[in-house]
Formats: sequence, C-alpha cells, structure tokens
Amino acid sequence: MLDLKMPGMMGLKTIQTIISLAQPAKVVLLSGNADPGVVQGAVKKGALGLIPKSLSMKSMMSVVDLVLSGQVFLPASEVVGQYTARPEDGKTLSQLAIDVLKLTSEGFTNKEIANCIGASEINVKMHMRNICRKLDARNRAHAVTIGIERQIV
Repeated sequence: MLDLKMPGMMGLKTIQTIISLAQPAKVVLLSGNADPGVVQGAVKKGALGLIPKSLSMKSMMSVVDLVLSGQVFLPASEVVGQYTARPEDGKTLSQLAIDVLKLTSEGFTNKEIANCIGASEINVKMHMRNICRKLDARNRAHAVTIGIERQIV
C-alpha cells in the first residue's frame, strides 16, 4: 500500500519508480484525498487502484484480497466519487499555459514570465487564473504541485 501523502512523494514519478522496484509485488494507492489525474495515471503505470482511508477495516481487507488476486479496484461510492467522476473533459492546458506553469514552478515572477513569453504581466495573470481553474487549484503554488503530480511540468 502506497500512501500518496507520505513525505517524499513526488506524484506519478515516485509512484512509477516504486511500482517498477516492487515488481512482482502488487501496488495499490492508499489515500484520504487523491487527485483523480494522479490515480488514473498510477493505474496506467501499473498500480492496482485506490483504497480510500475512509473504508472500514472489513472492507479494506476485502479490497486487499481483490488486489492480491490481480484485480484493479477503484471505488464507486459517493465517498470516493471524485476519483472517477471527472474524466478528461477538455480541461487540457495549451502549450503556452504549460510553459507558464513550468516557469512558475522554477520560481519566476509574473513579470519575469511575461518577459520570457513576450506578453504583458496582466496576460500572465490571466493564464495563471485559467491554469488554476483547469487544474482545480487554489493558487499558483497548488497549480505547480498538481502540475508536478500529473507530470505536466
């Protein structure tokens, strides 16, 4: 079981490394609140699903048995509906938005980013607002964290 909020976790990159090192062992994610994109990416990379921390011990044991048999488990209950309810719904970032997010992750200010991409500082702020909206981020730091987890930057 791999806890997504464990110190040192760096999103999908860490998950992929652990899955490859754990072979032939089975890896399943454990989280109280996981990003849907990270969960989907982890399953694509070989994780056998997600166990929400809110499950009862009896249910958790059943899920572990299921995963040990090689089946993928993604909860459908309302408690974890957020993990599967949001498909790739056109909320993709343009290359320019990815560039802005990458520069933000490198610590550039809006003014510096504007100079790099040949735009105004206001334009950069608008891009950051759209990036935050599309990634469901609370602020630019949260957007960078999500970008790293989803391997966008």
